[in-house]
Amino acid sequence: MSTMDTIQQANAQIAALNALVAQLRAICPADSNDVVAVPQDIQVQVQAAGITIDTTQDITGNIIKLWIEQLNNQIDSLNSSQQLNMIKLQSEMNKQNEAYELLSNQMKQMQNATQSIINNMR
Repeated sequence: MSTMDTIQQANAQIAALNALVAQLRAICPADSNDVVAVPQDIQVQVQAAGITIDTTQDITGNIIKLWIEQLNNQIDSLNSSQQLNMIKLQSEMNKQNEAYELLSNQMKQMQNATQSIINNMR
């Protein structure tokens, strides 16, 4: 997988986690001790994000806030990885530019040599 693919995949994952955080904030009660009926699709998304849901207890505002905190930690981690991936991508682009520059210089030298030979033949 190329660096660009990795960056795009991580961006999609960050966007999905941010959307999930927004959904959780929307259902989080003002009183942290209130029990919340979390829709099944959101619970599935939370579990898919790697967060364990204890089905033996009621889901309260405190639990939702804990989930939000864990998701934000994942987002922060992905953002840090993204910065490293961007540096790697920039390095790869710099190497590619250097290769093009070397090739261009060689082609120019060959053209100059050919032109010199033609001029000497006149």
